[in-house]
Amino acid sequence: MNGTHNLRVVRGSAERNPKGVLRAGLRRVCGFTLVEMLLALALGGAVMVFATMYVVNLTHIWLEQGDDEFFQQHADGVTLFLNNAFVRSVGREAARARPGGAGEEQPDESLRRRSGRPEREDAVSWARPPGYSDFDPPMLSFSLHEAPALLVGESGVMPAVNGYLYYDRGAGMAVLWYSRLQRVETLRDVNSTLLSPFITRVEYAYYEREDDRWELFERPEEDTDGQYLMPDALQLTFTYEEEEIVRAVYIPKRRQNVPLF
Repeated sequence: MNGTHNLRVVRGSAERNPKGVLRAGLRRVCGFTLVEMLLALALGGAVMVFATMYVVNLTHIWLEQGDDEFFQQHADGVTLFLNNAFVRSVGREAARARPGGAGEEQPDESLRRRSGRPEREDAVSWARPPGYSDFDPPMLSFSLHEAPALLVGESGVMPAVNGYLYYDRGAGMAVLWYSRLQRVETLRDVNSTLLSPFITRVEYAYYEREDDRWELFERPEEDTDGQYLMPDALQLTFTYEEEEIVRAVYIPKRRQNVPLF
């Protein structure tokens, strides 16, 4: 009897104890209430709505940026490139003082003359690329110790670069260039990089000190020997469809007291 009674007590304790442990465990577990879940879903949905609206608005802004904005950016970029190239130009005499120069054609001394000026060379000069004859008109040229990223050849960015501005009314403006470390003998050895197909007019601006005014010419002015005079600025006209943009490119000289064009 005692053994049977004890066995029942033990069984009774074994049956009740797991339920008590389960109830205690349930009391210690913390979870979200229905209100908290609904609030979290509402906040998450609001965040997703605002994020979607932000992305959609950015997309609309980008799509609404039409050709006009890109055209202006293109004109500004070409103008910035030319201004930087002219400012950084070291002139051919300084460029020849550095290694290289194989096959380089030298500018005529008369191309650098202007009334009242010494014969010392400016950083930007009139010159002809290798392969051009004396009957071909000279081009505005510049010399850089390091080529800009735009002028990249088959071997990558080249040092010691001579560049020439080439303009064709139907094709736009390009830069004919080569590295002074290369052997350049003919025009085929000269690289060509298109700057802009939208340049439809190039005008040469000269500042008249006596009259304190600017004069524009479709062709460079000539001296008494028929040689081109260096302009003080270039006026470039970019044309895309019916829109025109006019930009000025200044040519640095030893004489710096020239007003803005």
